[in-house]
Amino acid sequence: MLKQEMHVILIGRVQGVGMRSKTKYLADQLHLTGFVRNVSDGSVEICAQGKKTDLEVFLRSLLSTFDSSYIHNYKTSYRPMQEEFSHFTISYSK
Repeated sequence: MLKQEMHVILIGRVQGVGMRSKTKYLADQLHLTGFVRNVSDGSVEICAQGKKTDLEVFLRSLLSTFDSSYIHNYKTSYRPMQEEFSHFTISYSK
């Protein structure tokens, strides 16, 4: 399986609303690896690794779960894997 890495920054009312736990749940359902964490500027950062089709499903699911009343903007990019993760974790700050 060819793994890809997707990097996402979520901007809006994204901290304190269950974003990290729901993100981990969705990632686990799709067998993705990586992490989700709050950032000191109020955003949430996600690094997810897996098949591109699964990464796309993951992002669509996340955006439909937390609609525009929570996520005001987001930035997504695919990049070469920085390191390979063995599972998906919740980190607590950056």
